Amino acid sequence: MIITLFLILFTVSPAFAQISEKSKESDADDKTALLSHILNQMEQAGKNLTDFKADFWQVKVFTQFDDKAESSGKVTYKKGGKILWEFEKPSSDKLTINKGIAWLYSPKMKQVQKVNLKDKAQTESLLLGFGSTTAEIRDSYEVNLIGADKVNQKDVYILELIPKHKDISAYFSKITLWIDKDLWLPIKTQLLENNEDTTTIEFHSIQLNTHVADSVFDFKVPKEAEVIDYSK
Repeated sequence: MIITLFLILFTVSPAFAQISEKSKESDADDKTALLSHILNQMEQAGKNLTDFKADFWQVKVFTQFDDKAESSGKVTYKKGGKILWEFEKPSSDKLTINKGIAWLYSPKMKQVQKVNLKDKAQTESLLLGFGSTTAEIRDSYEVNLIGADKVNQKDVYILELIPKHKDISAYFSKITLWIDKDLWLPIKTQLLENNEDTTTIEFHSIQLNTHVADSVFDFKVPKEAEVIDYSK
């Protein structure tokens, strides 16, 4: 009986292998179609997005030193490259980006750093997927659909993005996005640096299209702050 079963299995194995290969091809086609659908939905969500506000939680893992740093606060974004990161814990630092200039204010140090964002790749990667078109993403990254999961009880798709261009790969070897299936926007982002350090950001209490005023992104240097100008 055992010998007969053995012969049957190995007699049909070539046909089984062909079916298996066809199944793999079919699965690959389905996965490719699903990825295209996700990117198209993200693009449409981006077209409908004028601004958003959210709470964020961030953790930076320093692999070499086996250490990590956690922070949290609020982020505000508006189309046109306007971004405001307001840290609340562990410090009250503020990062304002407007018209290609970044202002980093540290009240504790009474210091402002001014930077001209000639290379915007590192900053824009923090909010990758908010307003990006399918063509822009595919041009800059090799995109893979990793699977589906839940983040804070929300159903998400997980996308892995491998940078194609040096202006991005100089900073990051991989970016992972967790895309909310309802909003079609990232609610979690992880950036893997070339030295294996990671930065993970989660967005909570997201509010879309609340008519954020441009003045929110106008940075005024506090009187007591020293300005260190790196923009020249």
